[in-house]
Amino acid sequence: MKGEHSAWSLPGLSAWVDRVASALMDKGIALVSADAATPGRMEDAIFGGTDRLSPHDLDRLDGKPTRIIARRISAEPKLEGLMAEIFTGTCVLVRFSSLPAHSWRGWETFLSRFAEQRMPRESGLHILVPDLPRDIKVSEVETFPSWRNSLTRGDRIIWAQEHLFGNRGGAGEDLAVSLATEVCRRRLDLARDLARAGVDDLSDPLAWLDRRARDPDMTPAGEVGKVDSCPLALMRHGATDELRARIWRAQLTSLFPLLEVERQRFVQRFRDLLYVNNFTRGLGVSSVDELEFGALNRQISDKLSEKDANRLAAMTRIRNALAHRKPAEPEDVRHLLRHISSRAA
Repeated sequence: MKGEHSAWSLPGLSAWVDRVASALMDKGIALVSADAATPGRMEDAIFGGTDRLSPHDLDRLDGKPTRIIARRISAEPKLEGLMAEIFTGTCVLVRFSSLPAHSWRGWETFLSRFAEQRMPRESGLHILVPDLPRDIKVSEVETFPSWRNSLTRGDRIIWAQEHLFGNRGGAGEDLAVSLATEVCRRRLDLARDLARAGVDDLSDPLAWLDRRARDPDMTPAGEVGKVDSCPLALMRHGATDELRARIWRAQLTSLFPLLEVERQRFVQRFRDLLYVNNFTRGLGVSSVDELEFGALNRQISDKLSEKDANRLAAMTRIRNALAHRKPAEPEDVRHLLRHISSRAA
């Protein structure tokens, strides 16, 4: 599943495409809400789900809608002419992004009239509008909600996993997938890039997002304040609390289990230096195997090499941050990931 067009193979989006394609075939018209974050080649995916439609882009956009379409498909220049049986299987794409803004209301009226005549029939031209503006209302036709409403968390996980570097594994892989899934939400282009990011960017995703938000070629999509708000829009609006909450959830999912494994490694390696005293018993600890990072630091940090002491301290800070619903400090995450990568090499 490589390349942006593969987004439409994700289970949730594939089902959405099937619904649009089915409406286009059965009703002769399908309207899709405009969305700046739409993955590329959506129309190809829709037509791929019909097997029977021949798509046609509009070339010359001057004149009334009926004449523009009739000229494109060599039809009689009136609405009834578009209903001829010979045009069954022919589909015209009406992209509002390509139309002059002053003509939008004329197209709104035309699409309403077209739908009124075409939907009761079994034959005639098909029309797909892949980017219907929010303020354009076509009577008789229900506009399909944006594809993002069908993009599930499972889809986002699959997407991130499919775009990982082939040589990444372990902690870096888990963190990359979690960050791409939680932070980027419906921005699959950002999720793809974050899944491929290096250790420095995975350790400090807020800085990575800030650089992306400052890039004039990167366009925020949608409104701030929604569950799936675009991270670039959040960054540009200064809504870093929401972004930090997403980063925290991603780190909690991926790093907390890793910290437990590393804690157990420390306990096994330095068992002879560890003990249970009245203070730890008062915390409910009955065995050195149950000692948490704070106790490990107090008991053995001054007996460790500088390298081991620094790693134990970093893991302790990560654990405390996550326990208090805060993202870990980038340098601590970077320290942990690099240590585990060097051990696996």
